[in-house]
Amino acid sequence: MKFEISSYYQEVCEQFAEDQLSTSKDLYSYRGESRLDKMKDDIITGKMAELAARKFLLELGYSCPKPDFSIYERQNKSYEPDLTTECGLRIHVKSQGLVSYKRYGASWLLQKNDRLTRDPDKKDILVMVLVDDAECEILGSCKVLNLIDHLEEPRVPSYRHTKRALYLTTLKDRGVNLRAIRRKK
Repeated sequence: MKFEISSYYQEVCEQFAEDQLSTSKDLYSYRGESRLDKMKDDIITGKMAELAARKFLLELGYSCPKPDFSIYERQNKSYEPDLTTECGLRIHVKSQGLVSYKRYGASWLLQKNDRLTRDPDKKDILVMVLVDDAECEILGSCKVLNLIDHLEEPRVPSYRHTKRALYLTTLKDRGVNLRAIRRKK
């Protein structure tokens, strides 16, 4: 499914990225990214994907609040879900921009020290989103419990010390169900 992000929310995401960068650049650098323009683009892409994931959930009949646009200091950042539904689903949105998609194929990174990669809950759901300017495409959703055995080393060497990767081709080749979220009954 594809969702268009309004120009208003694109501007909100851009401003959020500007504000967030001041509290996150050291963390991004530790995680293997040193280019400020890439950091900013990643933050924008991530927030736009969260907006699209919320639209996706609403379209399927789930209720959930808007994404959080608060700025947190590094010590207050967390691995909490990006969105939660009224029925308790814990939605973790993973995004990828078009440039990365063309270079590496559909793929998403998770932190090695995130609870999701070690001890996911049955209500943890990953929503995978491709972001191309204002258009966001939901490429799949999956229970995180079903993904743990499919995490791989990232193709980008500088990310390997802190991250694990999911590749859409691997998931499809291994028959992983990528439709964990269906229309609410």
